[in-house]
Amino acid sequence: MALLMYIDGVLRTKKKVPIRESVALYRTLKTTQKIFIICTDKTEAERWLKENNLGKFDDLIGTDVPDFHNNPLVSQAEYVRSQGPVDLVIVADTETAKELLERGFRTLLLLDPYYLDPASRPDSKEGRKSWIDIQAELDKQQELYLEDPRV
Repeated sequence: MALLMYIDGVLRTKKKVPIRESVALYRTLKTTQKIFIICTDKTEAERWLKENNLGKFDDLIGTDVPDFHNNPLVSQAEYVRSQGPVDLVIVADTETAKELLERGFRTLLLLDPYYLDPASRPDSKEGRKSWIDIQAELDKQQELYLEDPRV
């Protein structure tokens, strides 16, 4: 069985922090499946995978593949399928998942509930602190540190 797994959004966040549950899923699937990792920069992705103890992957698929589609993420999946059968694609982007389904890929959509809380959304004003509040908190923490007898 051959699986495609997108590194961004599935194995790691936008800030390149590993998604613990997805890494566990990868390790479980890797014991019996052939997994292709889809990325944008092969060198950076290979380094990141090794740094996070995921160095045992079957192949990295970068953006240097033929352009089958106007979405490079779909083109990468099409390229792998042109080399042999693909049984499952794991992706975090809903638009890419839709396009993959339309092209006949069995697709698993991995969604992180982080943005369900409006305060966590980048466009929310609710969860943001003003710069003055941040600076005041930093000053307070510095004062507490200076007064701490343990230090």
